Order: sequence, then C-alpha cells, then structure tokens
Amino acid sequence: MVNDVLTKELSYAESVIWRKHFAEEGIVPHAASSLRSVERSGNNLLGVFVHELTGKTLSLEAETVVIENGTVPVKEVFDNLRSLASNQGIMDFNALSQGIPQPGLDGDGFTLFRIGDALSSRDVPAAMLDALRLCCRL
Repeated sequence: MVNDVLTKELSYAESVIWRKHFAEEGIVPHAASSLRSVERSGNNLLGVFVHELTGKTLSLEAETVVIENGTVPVKEVFDNLRSLASNQGIMDFNALSQGIPQPGLDGDGFTLFRIGDALSSRDVPAAMLDALRLCCRL
C-alpha cells in the first residue's frame, strides 16, 4: 500500500514496473513518516523519522538528506493584476462553500481569483477543482 504513494500518478502497469524496480534496488519507501530531526553522525547524517500513524521512531543514516517542501507560489502576476480587477482579486469563501456565484461578477472589466499553484503548493486536480467550484455557477 505505501508503495503506491511513490507511483500514485502513474498508470497501474507503469506503477507495477517502478514498484518492482524499487524492490529490486532495496528502496524502502517511508511515505507515512515525517522527518523530525537531522544530526551529524561521524561523516554522515542521522535522520530521525516518526511514523504518522503509529508514532514509532525510525533512524536512518545517510550521506545526504534532501527535503521537499513543495513550491512557493509566484504571486507577482496576481499582485500586478489585482488592482485592475473588478473584484480586486477577492474571493468570497462563503459563496464558494455554498456553491453560489461570487459577488461582483457583473462589474466592469475582468475578475481575478488566485487558485491552484498560484495560491499554494498543490497538484493539478486540486487546481481544477478550485476552478470548477468557481466557474460552475457562472
């Protein structure tokens, strides 16, 4: 099950091939573990992980630790367009959660909303869902 996290965006056939390759190379995924600390251990680094479901700790020693923290949204385009938009780039979250049209859509010019990766580190389906929620009532 945990292996599926490594290949979640691949088709089933591709997923099996890659999971087999990981197993042959001795790559053990720890997708349900969070990195808690890193400290020196001789010439290496010792990473301490905590399993998110069981709370058990796991220590792994390695030469290098790579941390992926997602993306930082590029907000300059949004910030430059915001003052020109009829809604000033403001989204009414109550209207969004109730599935009703955003207020101010009938103003002059264009409306602007910050969704998907322009808002935070998200995948394409999450951005598409944001757009669907906003546009389904137009």
